[in-house]
Amino acid sequence: AFTEWKWKLQIILQYFSRYQVKSAVRTRRSDNSQQDLTVESALSMFSTDASAKAMVKMMCPEVAQLLLAHAYQVCLSVDGDSSEANDAAKMMGASLLEISCKFVSAFQNLRKINANIQISQFEKEALFTAATLARKLQNK
Repeated sequence: AFTEWKWKLQIILQYFSRYQVKSAVRTRRSDNSQQDLTVESALSMFSTDASAKAMVKMMCPEVAQLLLAHAYQVCLSVDGDSSEANDAAKMMGASLLEISCKFVSAFQNLRKINANIQISQFEKEALFTAATLARKLQNK
């Protein structure tokens, strides 16, 4: 079944998969199947200053910010009690708290690399929501 959130997230993750670091060593266990990229693993590409800097060399930071913000929006919009929630959980790869914290961290690392980077209103709202939600969920 076609669902907009799933389609949107698949496109975003497919874009980030182009830049995912692949292991140079292949074992029999790994066969030829590539592990599916998740929102968490996409955010992990920006988890440190060094990894964020490497990503910025490969892709435009403004594009990265926009895609991360849209991925975060999808994570927020999926209904928690539907059958879609299972598909979403697989594509997210982590809890909403972890995704929110990693989202904020990714933006902080992008900001460290370029202090003059522009953040759109949509991205600011996503960042504010992530920071607020992370704080709220951590206090539970």
